[in-house]
Amino acid sequence: MGFVPPSSFPRGWYLVAWSDELAPGQAKPARYFGRDLVVFRTDAGQARIADAHCPHLGAHLGHGGVVTGDRIRCPFHKWEFDGASGRCAAIPFTDRVHPKAALRLWHVHEEAGMILAWFHEEGAAPSWDFPAYEALDDRQWTAPSEVSWEIRAHVYDITENDVDCAHMPAVHDFTERLPATEARVEGPLMHVVMRTEVTLSTFGRKGTIEAPAHTTKVGMGLLLVKQTIDTGRMTIDFRTIGTFTPIDEDHVHIRARHRVKKVPVPFMTGMIQKNYSDTFKETVEQDIPIWENKIYRDQPALFVTDGPIMRFREWSRQFYSEDAIEAAAK
Repeated sequence: MGFVPPSSFPRGWYLVAWSDELAPGQAKPARYFGRDLVVFRTDAGQARIADAHCPHLGAHLGHGGVVTGDRIRCPFHKWEFDGASGRCAAIPFTDRVHPKAALRLWHVHEEAGMILAWFHEEGAAPSWDFPAYEALDDRQWTAPSEVSWEIRAHVYDITENDVDCAHMPAVHDFTERLPATEARVEGPLMHVVMRTEVTLSTFGRKGTIEAPAHTTKVGMGLLLVKQTIDTGRMTIDFRTIGTFTPIDEDHVHIRARHRVKKVPVPFMTGMIQKNYSDTFKETVEQDIPIWENKIYRDQPALFVTDGPIMRFREWSRQFYSEDAIEAAAK
């Protein structure tokens, strides 16, 4: 029998919020991995993520919780919890603290404008680091444009889609040919090069042009895309961060941000970014009905045109425990 992905969430790094959504001293609620979370930023600027409910009497710290220094204060009884350890740090009307009351903190990494949480089903520490992402000069690149969806699907089916080259001309409008696809594995990273012949109608012109996309899959939760298109008149550089964070076992929050390197004609920069973002949005929305209604085939009838799907499946095993894989296969 082939690999059967468990229904549990894959281990790895996942977007919980964009950095610019959380100001110093702010706390806000989130719900991912079937759990209520509180995301907050200390007065010094450190992003923190914790299980949302106060260990005292269960208030949600994302609804009315107050950040003070490196602590977060419960809105119900004003107990304070240390942002670095999660331990109870202060209780009103007493000099004592509860020795066992503590918030469960998540491992957090902030990179490339993302606040990322490490998921492990047993709460283990990260087994790999999020890779450094190139810094983009805001003077040369546009501000990010964003699209997002909450859909009924499993994160596995969405991420496998990135290496399925045969679905590109079958489902999507921007190409009519099968793209040549290569995949290289580097531990928790999968580097995919897809050489797609894109119809230039996407950019308001006639004809087609090859547009290779270099994608780095960072575990099952993120992809980083670099794409350069030479239209003959100008060279256009794109950067996309795509994120796939499980809300629960049946729903995924998809978010993507796009940036375009500015071209000499300012109004064309805005037009290019809008066209690119609109095309990306249309592409995902062509996939959503398939994701929401497909089943997983552990022994698919693959053909030579399908691309590195089995390579992806072998790579993805590392994000699940062997016990979970064996249980899913029964």
